[in-house]
Amino acid sequence: EIEHQNPSLAEFSGFRGTACPADPSACSLPLFSLVDLLMVPGLGPPCDTRVLGRRWAMGLIRCGSSDVLMRGFPPALPFLLPAGGILGALFNSLNYWLTMFRIRYIHRPCLQVLEAMLVGAVTAAVGFVMIYSSQDCQPLQGNRVTYPLQLFCADGEYNSMATAFFNTPEKSVVSLFHDPPGTYNPMTLGMFTLVYFFLACWTYGLTVSAGVFIPSLLIGAAWGRLFGISLSYITSGWIWADPGKYALMGAAAQLGGIVRMTLSLTVIMMEATGNVTYGFPIMLVLMTAKIVGDYFVEGLYDMHIQLQSVPFLHWEAPVTSHSLTAREVMSTPVTCLRRVEKVGTIVDILSDTSSNHNGFPVVESVPDGSQTSALRGLILRSQLIVLLKHKVFVER
Repeated sequence: EIEHQNPSLAEFSGFRGTACPADPSACSLPLFSLVDLLMVPGLGPPCDTRVLGRRWAMGLIRCGSSDVLMRGFPPALPFLLPAGGILGALFNSLNYWLTMFRIRYIHRPCLQVLEAMLVGAVTAAVGFVMIYSSQDCQPLQGNRVTYPLQLFCADGEYNSMATAFFNTPEKSVVSLFHDPPGTYNPMTLGMFTLVYFFLACWTYGLTVSAGVFIPSLLIGAAWGRLFGISLSYITSGWIWADPGKYALMGAAAQLGGIVRMTLSLTVIMMEATGNVTYGFPIMLVLMTAKIVGDYFVEGLYDMHIQLQSVPFLHWEAPVTSHSLTAREVMSTPVTCLRRVEKVGTIVDILSDTSSNHNGFPVVESVPDGSQTSALRGLILRSQLIVLLKHKVFVER
């Protein structure tokens, strides 16, 4: 067995595979989307998919089959596909109503600081209560846990719940990806997923420097690994695939269901894991999560763009705008300025709250004696303020 040596985006790499015994240049392909097609028995040479070389640890595939991947994902993947979209839609809906509450009632800086302190205190309290009530103690001997914590466990054992909570989210994701089967108890993963889901939903939107990328990966990795462990119970101990692979699919599904990223997230996840053979399953999971999630609510970023009233031009115009004209959306009467205008008139217009416009049309009377005026240009409110501030006018 050989292992990837290259540093990855999130240090998630470490998935192992067997090197192709043939010449690397003889069966290499630059297209990851053909991996699973080439891995179907009978469609390719009998050599395993593998990344070529240490210098180029990503981007090239070897044709062949991967027994663990093909035996584990196809029978169970259909049940895993819609879960990311449904949980992502639930996360976005809860965060939407929470953000609406913050906009209405928690708008003062002192209240925002108090809310951040409350979230930190509740998170710490809930974490210690769950660690204290957890009975998932694993032996230290022969275990590859980076930061084992003995909290409330006997000598020579560590607490899995404490390891999941007290590690950094990145380390916890790596642990859920690569720890061998039997490392986590299903009850521990279930409680951790439920509590961390609501804590992450509550945390996103605070007036602190925080994000949703790694927490979403951690939530998905937890319930994905729980899904893989549940398969072993359902099938009476016959494990269809390593639970770490289901953790990878769950992490991609959860993040895709929340932020609705597809192709870019597929590339990020492949770079993070350091194994291109998971490109097609990850893309399938992300596309399904986006379709299912869009059926219920919008993506988290699009939702917050609207809540914060950020001017954002979408790719397509609204359906109702095709039959609208400019006259229907303009206010009347139009506040106009002449080419030569009195300073007092300009000050009155700028001070009038009913005409709080950003720009004003500059017009000039038509010499034919009619009541119509000809448009000569547009001047902005900011330009008028600068002219008045610097007294750029002539006294008469």
